[in-house]
Amino acid sequence: PTSLTAIIMNNDLHIYDLSGSHRVYISEQPNVVLSNLCFSSHDLPADLLTTCFDSDFLHGEADETCVCGDDEPHLHAHTKGADCEGNEMGLTKTKLVPKPFQNKPKFAISASLPKSCTAEAKVSAVRTSIKVTHGDHEDYLAIASDGSLLLAHDSSQCCDGVDFHGALSLVTRRQLTPTMAMTFFQVT
Repeated sequence: PTSLTAIIMNNDLHIYDLSGSHRVYISEQPNVVLSNLCFSSHDLPADLLTTCFDSDFLHGEADETCVCGDDEPHLHAHTKGADCEGNEMGLTKTKLVPKPFQNKPKFAISASLPKSCTAEAKVSAVRTSIKVTHGDHEDYLAIASDGSLLLAHDSSQCCDGVDFHGALSLVTRRQLTPTMAMTFFQVT
């Protein structure tokens, strides 16, 4: 199955559609911390909680109106724990909408995403078309064989020509259709 990528970073949700195009979502409610939210659909039809793509999984207007009645692009999440009760109303408590100012993600140099290569041996990963800023240079995202999301760029100085800068933590996977999922990652 194919997967769309969503990254929680600095209380923004960066979503990449099937073409690699980027859009930032934020909570409609004030003072919501995205890292405290659960993005799992808990076996409910995930497309009902994710009305931010058109039928080709590109950013745009959804083909159907959401269960909350809103037909503008948005998606739902809920607070981890008590709201994970698996009913439609609990799962739609938090609504994320497109951020008015669309900023590109900039990954800061940190202990978990250092400037130096973190791979000690060749890493099996599939390069994506998604490019991001990491400190003072541009990296691309790569899916490792274990399912984690890596920051990387081409380099003659590390691991068979690829310089890896750490991994983003897997949060959850939301199955949108039998052949399309949305995978959520978080910068730690």
